[in-house]
Amino acid sequence: MDAWSIGATTKVNDVLRHRPSTGEVFIQHGRLSIAEPGNFYLRYPDEKVGEFAQRNGVDLVALLEQLNAVAEAPDLEAAGLTHRPSGRGRPPDQPIGYTSAYRELKDSDVETQHFVASLLRHGLD
Repeated sequence: MDAWSIGATTKVNDVLRHRPSTGEVFIQHGRLSIAEPGNFYLRYPDEKVGEFAQRNGVDLVALLEQLNAVAEAPDLEAAGLTHRPSGRGRPPDQPIGYTSAYRELKDSDVETQHFVASLLRHGLD
């Protein structure tokens, strides 16, 4: 397994270069670019993870935990370990806040239809 880990002083560009899958985590926590008045092009600063967190008002500890978890996933897969499947399509294992009364959609009285099929049938208006 690769011992490469992400810290507050690790450059964002290095993180994205070594572990491209971390891009989604960065995007969820703020902008990677800076828009400057009077400048047509966005600027992508060569900043550290700690500076990114501070600029976007993000909790650094939580950000580092998420980045390292995403970054180590390929190493786990290479070692033959698999991560727990997502909860999509099945009830959660434990109660999750107010959703503890989970029930399958097919058991409810809610009528559903596919979004694209609805657009094709009714048009954009």
